[in-house]
Amino acid sequence: MSSRVHRVKDLKNQIYPRFRILPYEELAEVLRGDGTAFFEDDPDEPLKRGTVWKAAKKLSRMVGRKVVYKAVTLRLGEDKNGMIDAINGYLFSVED
Repeated sequence: MSSRVHRVKDLKNQIYPRFRILPYEELAEVLRGDGTAFFEDDPDEPLKRGTVWKAAKKLSRMVGRKVVYKAVTLRLGEDKNGMIDAINGYLFSVED
């Protein structure tokens, strides 16, 4: 087992919340230009649906148009053995 216990003496300076920061500016720039953007999800720490919903709302404000999302699998192609190479994530798109 690799877990360990640590003493914490100064909570204000030693403990800080861990948040995943989405690249909102980059997503908004792609959405303004192309109308769709794919965000790859981390398989070890997948995003919660509520986080993605809030991200779509924030992106809507940033872009100035309604942004919607879908959980999707992006197919990248096939390798020489015929195995499909794909990644999971979310497709954000500007609604017409």
